[in-house]
Amino acid sequence: MDMKKVNLFGNRRALGFVLAALIAITAWAPHAHAADVIVLDSTISAFSPGTSLPANAYVDIPEGGSISLMDSAGGTRVLRGPYTGAVASDAPAGDGGVMSMLGQLVKEDERERSQLGAVRAFSKDDLLRDPLAIDVSRNTTFCLPPAASPKFWRPGSLDRDTRFSVKDWSSSDEPLVAYWRKGDRELGWPPTLSTADGTTFLMKVEAARSAAEVTILKVPENVGGDLETIVWMAQHGCREQARRMVGSIRSPAETQ
Repeated sequence: MDMKKVNLFGNRRALGFVLAALIAITAWAPHAHAADVIVLDSTISAFSPGTSLPANAYVDIPEGGSISLMDSAGGTRVLRGPYTGAVASDAPAGDGGVMSMLGQLVKEDERERSQLGAVRAFSKDDLLRDPLAIDVSRNTTFCLPPAASPKFWRPGSLDRDTRFSVKDWSSSDEPLVAYWRKGDRELGWPPTLSTADGTTFLMKVEAARSAAEVTILKVPENVGGDLETIVWMAQHGCREQARRMVGSIRSPAETQ
């Protein structure tokens, strides 16, 4: 099995000062439907993460303020003050249901970050881990996009030199065993191990008290782009994983 270290998602932006925001006017182009954008992050209290805004809404952002946005195509942009004008007049129109779900996931991600960020022993790696990394410490359903390969991930409490085994419940083969070195939070997926839809695996870190059962659920080929994949995950038992995917979009946007 391949053992390697990987780069996790970017650092959280430092908490900015809270500024007053003024919505100057909200304008709609005649006979046109205004696409929505989702606020990913903001230093302005009036635009909290997860807020949905019409793309042609006009805003007045004071100097030093900023708003990170995501449109229906998954594109991100950052508006920095001083700025007065449309939020994202060129944003493409999208599915209102998809954008509504994404807004909810951004709000959940923000709440989770705020709660865990208050815990002194909290590691950002625990929250901003790769969405394709399976937590081997607990039972879960794991949604796998087409052509993607999963990997194994362990929490900091299990970060030590130890043996790790994984077994396909539907197979009579012996478990695959690897030596997981301290400092490596992730471990590569064995190329000989199937990821067929509905397969359940028993995963055991020797240092853990018990094994975990993980069931793979394949995202159908006909699901659209990245944002539709995130929403599909949230609707099929992988909401936490969907939040991590949203978090991976938010983090790079914050540092732009």
